[in-house]
Amino acid sequence: MPTTSQKSDRSRIAQLESWCELFEGCTRLNELEPRQQAVALGVIQRLRLVPGESMEAVVTDGTGKLRVVWTGPEVLTGLELGRGLRLEGTVCRDGGMPTMRNPTWCLVRDPYSCSEDTRR
Repeated sequence: MPTTSQKSDRSRIAQLESWCELFEGCTRLNELEPRQQAVALGVIQRLRLVPGESMEAVVTDGTGKLRVVWTGPEVLTGLELGRGLRLEGTVCRDGGMPTMRNPTWCLVRDPYSCSEDTRR
């Protein structure tokens, strides 16, 4: 019998998958191919700042994870845990994980505030 935590994880994944369906033209993270240009969508799961050097995020869409790295000293405002991101760039593999470096990006609607009525 599934634990409460497992049920919660499955519910969260189902919610992310429904949210991703709201955006056309995005490649699911588990389908990203190295050396290919892609548009991806995900929720920020982890952020890491290296002052003066880079900002890193790990995003998920329920099917996989993508590491995103922005290099340079500029501050990227609006990036917070749990926020939705639309990313466009070239995919590479870094340490076995799909990665985009310096992609164009924009914040998108928060997946966890999406009601069932909005998804239909």
